[in-house]
Amino acid sequence: MFNRLIQVSWLPTLSTRRAIWAFSAFACLVTSAAPSHAAGTKNVGTGCSPEGLSLTPLVSVTSESRPGTVYRLKAILNDEEHVTGLFYSGSSLGNRCFTLEDIRKNALLVNVDGRDIVLVKAVGDFSSEKGGSLDLTYLHDGIFGTYRHFDMDLERSRNWQLEKEGTPFNSIFLPKRTNAVGITVGVEAPQISWK
Repeated sequence: MFNRLIQVSWLPTLSTRRAIWAFSAFACLVTSAAPSHAAGTKNVGTGCSPEGLSLTPLVSVTSESRPGTVYRLKAILNDEEHVTGLFYSGSSLGNRCFTLEDIRKNALLVNVDGRDIVLVKAVGDFSSEKGGSLDLTYLHDGIFGTYRHFDMDLERSRNWQLEKEGTPFNSIFLPKRTNAVGITVGVEAPQISWK
């Protein structure tokens, strides 16, 4: 009888395949079988207050999976208006400050239920005087633990601003990525605009 049960349970029916897939997806999410963050060291920054800091707004980030929540990223400037770090608000951890050293390692911006969703990292010859390239890493598929990258540049024309292939932007929308049964599993490609 046991052999018959096994044979019946593995018949190639659509409902069986869906059940196996759903169980696998659930097991991955519950046990966090996928890596909790993109490769490399991450840094959550330190709690800080905007009072006394010289800040310039860079970008507002909204997410389809978190309606009503607005994350804001601002550059922290010194007296010469060189970037000394990033100020981030909207996090469940409160306001966060990241030094340039933090950003060079991987600054964790969004973490949901122990899963790293969005990180930012300075790459190449990033400097406080000239800015440079930033890599926004986002969780594309939490079931398989795949991350994707969104390359952007922090540039200074008259003011500091973010650019994508020479086009300035100050708003990022993160559309949710869903699986075949409508469960949110990650983030689709970020959509940028100037507002």
